[in-house]
Amino acid sequence: MSGDIVGAAKTARDALDYLTFGVTILGVAVLILYTTATLWQAWLTKAALALTRKSNESAEKNNEITKRAWLVVSLEPREDAMKEIAASRITEVLVLSNLGGVPATDVEVWGRFDLWPNPPGIPDIIPQRAGLFPVSGIVIGHQERHKLLVHDWDIPDADVERIGAPGLIFVFYCEISYRDIYNRPRATVACLQQATRFWDNRWWVYAPKHNKLT
Repeated sequence: MSGDIVGAAKTARDALDYLTFGVTILGVAVLILYTTATLWQAWLTKAALALTRKSNESAEKNNEITKRAWLVVSLEPREDAMKEIAASRITEVLVLSNLGGVPATDVEVWGRFDLWPNPPGIPDIIPQRAGLFPVSGIVIGHQERHKLLVHDWDIPDADVERIGAPGLIFVFYCEISYRDIYNRPRATVACLQQATRFWDNRWWVYAPKHNKLT
């Protein structure tokens, strides 16, 4: 009889041990799941905050653009009527586009054409020099474009004939200062280089340096 009691007690103790072990394993599993869920939630929160921050920065940037004048520069081929003005020289159409939300006033433009050997390529500093610029007193409205006919009379005829030759980079560099309707000073620096040439027309792309908006 006493043996039965001892055996029953041992069986009960073993069952309790197994139950305790099972509860412990279950607790560890729950802890792992909870930790994983917490880390996943933290990652989702971080990702959501990053997207929100990026969206806010984009909205702020768009808001900044709409509340200021923002001039960008491009060069276009000459129209036939313009070619007679400087048929023997370099003549292009400079286009100033106001991408901002308010007019640009007191626009002043200075620019120059250059033919640089490559290498070394476009220099780090391009100083101003005498010429037909500056042009001043221009007003460019919101989302409007203003065209200027620009020539260069300083590049020798022999160099003009070499434009497009291998080892040379033909560049137009300009500095533009202006104000917005809040009388805040702004500036655009642009440097475009000839991409290719077909007969008398040129295609221009932005050079790898000297391009900034402030």
